Amino acid sequence: MWRHFEERDVWIVSRSEKKPSWIGYPIDQPEMKHKLQTNYRRLGTMCWVICRPRTPYTSELLSYIDTTLDKHAESLKKFPAPEARCCTEGQRSGQYPLRWLEIMGEICHPLMLKYNKHLVLDEKMDAIPSNYI
Repeated sequence: MWRHFEERDVWIVSRSEKKPSWIGYPIDQPEMKHKLQTNYRRLGTMCWVICRPRTPYTSELLSYIDTTLDKHAESLKKFPAPEARCCTEGQRSGQYPLRWLEIMGEICHPLMLKYNKHLVLDEKMDAIPSNYI
């Protein structure tokens, strides 16, 4: 997996998503859903991704995460996650303020498409489902 980073243009290494329905998209931009899901084979999975530090991809990603967490900071203090793997739409608990994909697929997948020429999909790499939380 690390050999891919010998190429300076490689910023992201993952394996491709397996289904269009597994692609995250910003819910406030519903027009992105079709574009991202149509390109799902060009996007990496959220369960296995490694990134080169200090790239435009990681800068935008971290900026979005910081902004989102800052926006919800007070609510997160008042309503912390009831468990480690919280809270999909179907199991959203109480007033927990974050959506399941809000700081993951909703931004990672659009950024992977934006910076696709810097993404390597390596199908030999995969998460071990039994060890995945």
